[in-house]
Amino acid sequence: MNCREVLAKLYDYLDSELASDEKQQVQKHLEVCGHCLEQYKLEEDFNKLVQQKIKSPADIQKLKSKVLNEIEKIDRGSGGGTSGRSVFYLLAPIAAAAVITLFLINPFSPKGSVLEAVYPYAMEHNKCLDHVLQYLVQSQDPQEVQAALAHFGNLPDDLFRSPQNDYQLAGAALAHTDTGEKPHIDYNYGGTDVSIFVLDRESIDKSAFRQLQHNGKTYYVGSCPKFHYVIWQCENHECIAVSKLAEDRLLGFASTF
Repeated sequence: MNCREVLAKLYDYLDSELASDEKQQVQKHLEVCGHCLEQYKLEEDFNKLVQQKIKSPADIQKLKSKVLNEIEKIDRGSGGGTSGRSVFYLLAPIAAAAVITLFLINPFSPKGSVLEAVYPYAMEHNKCLDHVLQYLVQSQDPQEVQAALAHFGNLPDDLFRSPQNDYQLAGAALAHTDTGEKPHIDYNYGGTDVSIFVLDRESIDKSAFRQLQHNGKTYYVGSCPKFHYVIWQCENHECIAVSKLAEDRLLGFASTF
């Protein structure tokens, strides 16, 4: 199997849903391919995180108490008659849906995990490293790269400066996230790939990240398997840099914008 075939079957491999011969082929490929092995480890870590969240008991007592209190108010207001109850019967499906939603979502609500916050961007950057990402344009020309992302409106001009001695533009792509497509700009910094994703303000829960000041500007830094992350306000947007660079070097890269 080649890298594309292995990555396409990675989820089935993790879920033990492959036939024995396909499983062996994937295992053999992972033994010799560092990029796919790193992707596997990232997916495995995320799966473990999801399983831990699923097993965490959801605290729905507060919502249940609130619903019951509202029911009592309806009953008191109607004097125990049928009109109050009829209102409750209309509200009952909504209340039930609220309880179910809380039960399902609560294990996945933001609890300070870096991996939870940056998973979509780690995945997109990993596609770049594995050369499976579909670029809008691959170019070192700032104008050409900026033009490829023109449909996103006014993006920070600093991100499209002429290549410096220590970094170069490499191209532009689309990051596919739960909140829609976001600009993905790829750079080469000292021989290492760096992705910058341009997001709406406050797009990422930064509670898991360390806040620090660098050259008078606020940054949020964090790490999880394979990558380091730096988040900062870039003009009217929020930028997140993702790379295998050491944290201090990635921070130095981010501070050039």
